Amino acid sequence: MIPRMLLFSLLFLCGLQEALLSPLVRCSKNAFCAFDVPVDLRGAKETCEKYSGSLYQFNSKEELGDLTTLTRLSGKYWLQSSDETGPNCPVVSMMEGQGATVVRVPCQDQKLDGFFCQMTEYCSPLNASPGTAVNYTLETFKFGYSEVFPLGTTAEERKLGGKYPDSKHLCYDKWLKAPWKCEVMGGGCEHECDSSVPGCVCPTGLVLHRNNVSCSTGPCTECAQGSQREGDSFQCKCNKGHDLGQGGKSSVEADECKACTADQMCVSTREGHECRCRFRGFVLEEGEYPTKCTLNCTERDCRCSSSAGCECLDGYVKDNVNGTDFCTDIDECEAQRMCDHVCENFFGGYRCRCREGFQLRDNGKCVSLSEEQEEEDDVRPTLGLVPLQKLQFAITLSEYLEATNNNKAAVMLPHDDRTMGECFLQINMD
Repeated sequence: MIPRMLLFSLLFLCGLQEALLSPLVRCSKNAFCAFDVPVDLRGAKETCEKYSGSLYQFNSKEELGDLTTLTRLSGKYWLQSSDETGPNCPVVSMMEGQGATVVRVPCQDQKLDGFFCQMTEYCSPLNASPGTAVNYTLETFKFGYSEVFPLGTTAEERKLGGKYPDSKHLCYDKWLKAPWKCEVMGGGCEHECDSSVPGCVCPTGLVLHRNNVSCSTGPCTECAQGSQREGDSFQCKCNKGHDLGQGGKSSVEADECKACTADQMCVSTREGHECRCRFRGFVLEEGEYPTKCTLNCTERDCRCSSSAGCECLDGYVKDNVNGTDFCTDIDECEAQRMCDHVCENFFGGYRCRCREGFQLRDNGKCVSLSEEQEEEDDVRPTLGLVPLQKLQFAITLSEYLEATNNNKAAVMLPHDDRTMGECFLQINMD
């Protein structure tokens, strides 16, 4: 039988070994981080760039003290090299009891104990509530003592001894509270993220915790297919193609065909059923649950829907053949003269074209390009005068005789000097 003290010592050493083997990262307030993970030069560079950083550029021996405070007691760490294809690259080498120095080692085909990154974007520590602790992780990396955190770091705030976190956050220029977009690390959800909600959803038998990311047992554990939190309460949730049954806990197959109208048919698909228009020339209106067919005729004759009534599009006329309603294209070119030169009919309308040397005007008129130029040449500016118009004034006979002084003076008619046109004089015989 193993003595209790010996057993405790073995467990302690196993835990210590696991902690030492786990990839660690530590970051200083100057935004450079030490990653403790065996890696070659290429992997070190790619990891730094992944978290919006670059390998640390070493400049002077004074910087060694800051770097070594972030690392283990011994080991070699990659630095930035001006020539990564060269035979040798700079690294920080530390040996217990001998301090740290910068040496050069072969750049290729070897792994060192870690690397230093200079971060360009990062977050400060999360402001935790009293009585809580924050656990930081960067994917598979665990954090030692750090003063800043690279982009992509997640922070879980939890009451001391609590089973579930109070909140979860993501470093993305600033701390974002979960759930965030499902496309980014699954929204921070413990199980699944539903982009249509958007938010976290839980499997059958579990309910969404009030932190909105964890799943726990709760009042909706009897839900047949799952549940989600809505405000301060829980509601059972069914998979697509199913509806909640009586009591709000069971899930029954949805009757998706009941939404189809008389001019539609219900078609079975891989994901369930859907309504489709029965007659050619009709399409479903856009929307999540389209239930109405509208005419979209691209042929000479399109059948009308009996349930929706026969409403033809512009350019079509209602016709009845053997008791069936149709919308038939109107041949505007055949029915009447629509164009001066060439008329082209198409389903639902027509277009006019002119022969070479003519310009198409409104109402299908074709005007010779030479005549159009002559008309433009005949137009002269009127120096701000109003368009030609006819003016008519009415005066009495005595006013006329007095104004003309027995026809020896011109009649002065009241008008605006800017007006040009014909004037008509009406004399009232009073």
